[in-house]
Amino acid sequence: MPLTNVLDEQYMKKLKSELEDCGCIGIDINDYSSPDYSVLRFRRIGMGMYSFRLYDYPLTRQQ
Repeated sequence: MPLTNVLDEQYMKKLKSELEDCGCIGIDINDYSSPDYSVLRFRRIGMGMYSFRLYDYPLTRQQ
């Protein structure tokens, strides 16, 4: 089911505003090279960038 069928326009605007407020500059969702997680990207430092991975399932200690 497409994401737009689940989240209405008002919720998407609120989510966008909250992500901008915390400094989010991009989201990678369902990247074919790593389909197990989505990435929230934050500010750049030199040639690098801070980012967080969000998984759909709990990770084990080894992961």
